[in-house]
Amino acid sequence: MTLTADTATPATEAWTGGRILDLTGFRAAQVNRTPYPHLSASGALNPAALPALRRDFPDLREAGFHPLDAFEAKGAFRQLLEEVQDGELSRAMGEHFGLDFTNRPMLITVRKMCKPHEGRAHVDGRSKIATLLIYMHSGWASPDGRIRVLNSKDMDDYSFEMPPDEGNVFTFLRSEDSWHGHTPFEGERRVLQIAWLDSQDSIDRKMKRHHVSHFFKKLFGG
Repeated sequence: MTLTADTATPATEAWTGGRILDLTGFRAAQVNRTPYPHLSASGALNPAALPALRRDFPDLREAGFHPLDAFEAKGAFRQLLEEVQDGELSRAMGEHFGLDFTNRPMLITVRKMCKPHEGRAHVDGRSKIATLLIYMHSGWASPDGRIRVLNSKDMDDYSFEMPPDEGNVFTFLRSEDSWHGHTPFEGERRVLQIAWLDSQDSIDRKMKRHHVSHFFKKLFGG
């Protein structure tokens, strides 16, 4: 979903300190091909913008990832969303993975709260081409809740782990072997997730399933 005027806040609340998304470190990072193509980097968020990003991060009380139409984007967080969609990130992804991401539809979702059952080892569905996570949590201290690159569906069989500290970025190409997840964690865990899918129809189906699931959770208190 593309950010629209309906999700805007007044221009007076906008961040005025320059660009927020800094892909310098991301572009310099090397792709690790084992056990599947993935990449990690730090420093993807302008340090001067971090206080404003913490302030403007959407107050999503329910666990799980939420699409852009589930909240009102404000201030610095709104600008970050705009920058994610302006083409630079998709071009940088293409430089690393040798694919054209600029012509692929993008699905953006946001998480603030996490429940213990979330983060189980899994492989993304076939409609996803790649996923990128921008972590936005200040001062992560827990040994849990850290993304892992798994060699198998076993959560303890991992080759890489990264905490969700603000400015950390993790991305990977989806495959039948792209197992990933994190150990159980309950509480606040701020993440901006960007996924490139194979078609707009795939995004529409995912959005429909999300809204139906959300409706029944509300209805039955799930």
